[in-house]
Order: sequence, then C-alpha cells, then structure tokens
Amino acid sequence: MAFTAESATSRQDIVRTATLLLGERGYQGMSMRLLAQELGMSAPSLYHHFPSKGALLFAVLEDNQKDFLGGMASAVASAGADPVRQLGALVQAHVRFQIEKIEYARVYDRTFLGMGPLVEALSDQQRNLMRGLQRQHTENVRRILRSGAACGVMTVDDVAVTAFAIISLCDGVIGWYRAAGRLGIEEIAQRYADLALKLAGAQASSAANLR
Repeated sequence: MAFTAESATSRQDIVRTATLLLGERGYQGMSMRLLAQELGMSAPSLYHHFPSKGALLFAVLEDNQKDFLGGMASAVASAGADPVRQLGALVQAHVRFQIEKIEYARVYDRTFLGMGPLVEALSDQQRNLMRGLQRQHTENVRRILRSGAACGVMTVDDVAVTAFAIISLCDGVIGWYRAAGRLGIEEIAQRYADLALKLAGAQASSAANLR
C-alpha cells in the first residue's frame, strides 16, 4: 500500500492515514513514529494532535463511524417512505461502505468483534461514546423493521434478533470480499439487500421494486 509522503498536519489527514495503517498493520503493528513518517511530520508534532495511540484509535473509530452513520441516513432518506426500499437502500449502503472503506472496517472489526480486547485501548468514556454511535445504527434498522411490520410489507417475528442478523450479515462481507473476485461491489450490495429483505420477510412484490 502506498501512502503520501508529503507533509500533512490536519486532523483529517492524520486520521485518514492512521485508518489505512491500522487496517493494514493492526494496532500493535502501527507506531506513532511510523505514522509520523508516513505523514511527513515529526513524532512530537503528531503528539501535539493526539497525546497517545489510544486517543488516535478513538479518533479513527469515531470519525469513520460518524461518516458511516451519515451515509446510512442519506441512503434511507433517498429511498422515500417505503420501509422495504429503506431497508434495501440501507443494506446496500452498509455493504458498499464496508468494501470501499475496508481498512476502517478491519479496524472496527478488530476493536469490537473479532479481537474484542483491543477495546481496552479506549477509555470508559470513549467506549460509551462508541457504543452510543453503534446503537444509532441498530435502532435505525429496528425502526425500519417495525415500520415494515406495521405496514404489513414485512413479517418480522423478532425485531431485535432480525436487526442484529442483518447488521452482522453486512459487517461480515469483509471476511470474504476480494477486489479480483467475480462480483462487483454493486452486485454484492444488491445480493445482500435481497438476503436482508428475505430475513425481514419482505413481500416479493415490494422487494422486486428495488431493482
């Protein structure tokens, strides 16, 4: 992976490059000195922005998660009032984000899913803030499922379980996706939307309108 060698001192530049390094090397494999070298700045200058590697990890998680939530909100808003279209749009956007920002997805996975102990690098306050952001996405999925069930366009026996199943499905795409694979991002996103709609018991006629 190639990183820019030019001088960069903005918070956005630091977080972006840290995301790439963390995704590629992992938390233990990325040092603040290495990050400073990639950014073309001194280590003391980097510490002026972030006092510790844990603080930097939190910035990566928080900034990218807020970006993720913004993308999900835009996707749902563009789908109109139909819960089936909203769920399909949200799942497609989630899958695209996972693939297009796969380095961040790996950081998130290592912190909260596959390598839970990494979450200990965060303070209690930081963990609580991240869990609040996570709950926003979960509640958005639940809201759509409840709306679909109320409208009679979805059959959902357990909203909470179905929401977690759909989110886990989307999160897991990074475990097998390969850029050189036979399916493009849009094809994968559509197939995942189809699977999610089946999990939600969406009516076939309503689901077909997504295409």
